[in-house]
Amino acid sequence: MGAEQRRYTRKTLSAMIKITLPDGGIVNAVGLDISSDGIGFISVAQLFPNKFYTVDFDIVLYSKKEHISAVVQVVHSAFNEKKIGYRIGVQFKEITEEALSFVSVFLR
Repeated sequence: MGAEQRRYTRKTLSAMIKITLPDGGIVNAVGLDISSDGIGFISVAQLFPNKFYTVDFDIVLYSKKEHISAVVQVVHSAFNEKKIGYRIGVQFKEITEEALSFVSVFLR
């Protein structure tokens, strides 16, 4: 999906993302962007569309660090040779109102 087709404004997210797999395993990823609907990141592990995972990451805004934890669903997963990993797009499915509010302020 091209940027002109996106429903939500995105902002660069320079953060390490911890992904908890359904079996309890942990995968680390590098954040690329965030919107009020979800996040994009690069992972060396392939995550599969329509599957659910838990992500944890920190956002720093005005010297305040906010920890975000959310259950997400994979909506896009494709190998990206330039970034040496999989370009993953996920949609928030379970996120607290407080965390979503912080994401909204970060996006302004």
